[in-house]
Parts: sequence; C-alpha cells; structure tokens
Amino acid sequence: MTSAFETELYRVPLVLRDATYGKAALIALAATLVCAALVRRRLDRLDLIAVLKTRE
Repeated sequence: MTSAFETELYRVPLVLRDATYGKAALIALAATLVCAALVRRRLDRLDLIAVLKTRE
C-alpha cells in the first residue's frame, strides 16, 4: 500500500515495530472475543426444543 501512495510530491515510509505486531494481535484477540460473546449470547437465547420440534 505504501508504494501505491508514493508520488513525485511525497512518500509514505513503511515503519513496522514490535509494538505494531502486539497491537495487531490485541485487536484481533479483542475482535474474536466480541464475536464469540455475541454468538454465545444468541445460542443461549435459542430454544432448542422448539427448533427440534419444527417440521420442514
């Protein structure tokens, strides 16, 4: 992406530090936990008996 933003007028340097990888890992972990919590909440509200009794 940095090479796509380069023009004759300006240049965007690519800087990767250890903290960048740490932040990315924390954001990914947080997003995973939020999604898992939302799925768990919907599963807890699901009435499995009613679902199994329905006919197709």
